[in-house]
Amino acid sequence: MSSFIVSNNHINYIVSYALVMDFVSTQEEAQKLGEKFLRANLKSVNARYSDSNVKLKELNYKFEKLRVTEIGCLAVRKLMGCLDYQSCDYEGWYNSSANAFLKRLCKDLEKGFELIYNVPYHKTKEYEKALWRID
Repeated sequence: MSSFIVSNNHINYIVSYALVMDFVSTQEEAQKLGEKFLRANLKSVNARYSDSNVKLKELNYKFEKLRVTEIGCLAVRKLMGCLDYQSCDYEGWYNSSANAFLKRLCKDLEKGFELIYNVPYHKTKEYEKALWRID
């Protein structure tokens, strides 16, 4: 599978989840988290494709709070998995603060879902049907 730069909406759903669940508390923190995720994604794409040299400024990221309930928490979890996959091609990903933060978000969502529904999130039809990316 090829690497790609995820969309602002893709990141905004993940960051909106972080905001709703109090992992970040202000719009400013949300903006910085979104930029951190996008920066990691860019590093990965640039590392994978030597002819790529996209800069963060060129993408003009702006955090916009989205309603997580529009797509559902399992869809957000799938977006998190996609962001992880699209960001792992640069050498520093596994020790990065972006990766650590994303892992915390994933664990929180998984634990909450499994506690309520008593079934692993990835074994649900909703997760299977969820989109891997959002434009």
